[in-house]
Amino acid sequence: MPRTILRQCIHCRQQLPRESMLCLTSNRDHHFSINGNPPLQGRSSYVCRNKACLTEALRAKKFQRTLKRAIPDAILEALNDQLKGISSL
Repeated sequence: MPRTILRQCIHCRQQLPRESMLCLTSNRDHHFSINGNPPLQGRSSYVCRNKACLTEALRAKKFQRTLKRAIPDAILEALNDQLKGISSL
């Protein structure tokens, strides 16, 4: 039986299966990936697919803090686009 991999939301600290969360990954060359597209190895930050969690994580700059680097505006815009596609919970 396969093991379920859990990750913690950077805002609410709730642990959920990795597949049910949004993931922002950054490698040492400062390339970024949202939900593993394209797949990268490096630091990752996970947030619930919840409008409140993603909004607050963006507002409080929690992605920048957990990834320990500045995030380009294009990536932040892509995360905002993800926010528009999430139904509020």
